[in-house]
Amino acid sequence: MTYVAGMSGCRIGPEMPRLILRLRRIMAEEGPEVVVSFMWEANILNVLSNLLSHRRKIILSERVAIFENIGALFGAGVKMNVAKTMIKVFYRFAAHIIAVSEGLKTELTMLGLPENKIDVIYNPLDSSVIQSLAAEAIESSSPYIVFVGRLTKQKNIPLLIHAFSIIKNEFDIDLMILGKGEEEKGLRDLAGSLNIGDRVIFKGFEINPYKYMRNAEVLVLPSDFEGFPNVLLEAMACGVSIVSTNCPYGPSEIITDGDNGLIVPVGDVHGMAVAIGRLLRDKCLRESFVSRGYEISRKYEVGEIVKRYEELIYNASWKEVSQYKKA
Repeated sequence: MTYVAGMSGCRIGPEMPRLILRLRRIMAEEGPEVVVSFMWEANILNVLSNLLSHRRKIILSERVAIFENIGALFGAGVKMNVAKTMIKVFYRFAAHIIAVSEGLKTELTMLGLPENKIDVIYNPLDSSVIQSLAAEAIESSSPYIVFVGRLTKQKNIPLLIHAFSIIKNEFDIDLMILGKGEEEKGLRDLAGSLNIGDRVIFKGFEINPYKYMRNAEVLVLPSDFEGFPNVLLEAMACGVSIVSTNCPYGPSEIITDGDNGLIVPVGDVHGMAVAIGRLLRDKCLRESFVSRGYEISRKYEVGEIVKRYEELIYNASWKEVSQYKKA
């Protein structure tokens, strides 16, 4: 039986040597045949640990737009170039690299990584669980637009708040923000400065966001960048219409503009306001998007995605690894 170990969530920094040795020890004790890691920092740790230990099959998964994410962490300059070089060099030691969108695969190839070693496997969706949770009742409220996600700079929630301030007088509707994060105070201050503080509802973290998604008029994703935004698929499974920025990467692979949602340029406040207003005025259009969304979300069901992972893991071979290192 193949034993697979997974890992994610670390930071490149002074503690890296300690983490490498610790991971090397764990791998020696547990003896997995395959080690799968997620996000670029954990991926680097996975590769370095593997180089210092008994060689195992390693599979690396990229989850978010690399250039934008590294740029947000380090800005332009030496640190960003070092991080990109690390990815370019160390990812070559993997048997396979998983990208969660076609756009992210393109970005990896731009770093010089071999295209034939990069597999696109979308994030999974368990629609039966989501729909069951979405059926739970919520406290009565007025109609609302909803955002669901971490309150971070990447999500560009100020764009949504500004767009909402443009349409607030035309519609008797609130803006509900579900999530926690370091941007919360600034977002509250922004809503107050635009005189819409009483109409922007900060719900905080909700263990079941789906019930709020199901009862929303529109779900909005205003992000500057993503990897593959699950929230759009979850919204489709919940039966809510969508407006999203055309950010890298994922929205344009999930949404066909005008068919199952609306897409606006990144950072376009006016375009976002127009798109939200269009959906709020047109109930038939919202219902059409919901119907198409249900159809589209089915191809991302968890069972199909798990099969892709199983095939990739069990088809990996040491021969492939040695060939890859020569690429």
